[in-house]
Amino acid sequence: MRIVVSVLAALAAVFVMNSPGIEPRPEGRFQQTLSVSGPVQLRVATGSGSIRVRQGDSNSVRIQAQIRADSRGDAALVREIEQNPPIRQSGNTITIGTEVRNWDHVSISYEVTVPEQTQVGARTGAGAVAVYGVAGPVDAASGSGSVNAENIGARVLVKSGAGSIAVSRAGGDVNAITGSGALELNDIKGSAEAETGSGSISVSGATGRVRAHTGSGRVRVAKANADVDAKTGSGGIEVDGHPKSARWELRTSSGSVTVSLPSGTGFELDAYSGSGRISTAHPLTRTDASGKHELRGLVGRAENRVFIRTTSGSVRID
Repeated sequence: MRIVVSVLAALAAVFVMNSPGIEPRPEGRFQQTLSVSGPVQLRVATGSGSIRVRQGDSNSVRIQAQIRADSRGDAALVREIEQNPPIRQSGNTITIGTEVRNWDHVSISYEVTVPEQTQVGARTGAGAVAVYGVAGPVDAASGSGSVNAENIGARVLVKSGAGSIAVSRAGGDVNAITGSGALELNDIKGSAEAETGSGSISVSGATGRVRAHTGSGRVRVAKANADVDAKTGSGGIEVDGHPKSARWELRTSSGSVTVSLPSGTGFELDAYSGSGRISTAHPLTRTDASGKHELRGLVGRAENRVFIRTTSGSVRID
């Protein structure tokens, strides 16, 4: 059977290569190095294709691009782009791609190496975007594709119409939004906002406020010190940390909620479950005659507020 499959595959390849009207789509590439001195502002955009920006030499910006024509593109169009790359330099401001010139029927993917002291704006209509090791700020978006940012010295704004987002080691606030896909934010020196129409969310090590909303998916917030606003239409919520005069508001329509707080943490609890058990390991003093679906009370000096709502699922405060 394996021999038959191999023979069929070989015959199919020969058929494609020898069939009239079926030709490989034209491809090409270009490369350019620009000299800079001091902080750089980079803007790169493509209608279709990936974008990758990473740290390189301190006095140059190096651009490498791959061109692929679609079914309506031709070799002449590819050659034209190779001979007239869409690159513009004005001092230390570098603009690449569709803001310079836009061609139909091609995709152009870019890999750009830049000095560490670079601000980055990157946009693609379809494809992945990744930015590594720059001072920032970073503003990156994809209409359809993943977006990653790592080791950024300042604020990060990342968006995708459909695709996962990952940000780690950011030196400022992070705002991450996707229409559909998982979000993962780690080691954020500032506030973290994460929103997805459908997908899980994980936020760990944000020093500021955390907002994590998903239409459907699990939400996990770890090492939280400030306010937390976590919400999911369907999925569990887990939050832990060392809050300091913070309010944690956790809501799910269907799923369990688990909160982990160090022993000795003072907080006011207001928890409700439409269908599920509510329990706590902390020495809680009830503040009213709570029913079987709710639990309200104080622990210690109650410097923090923990507000929990689930329509269906258990609630546990460890």
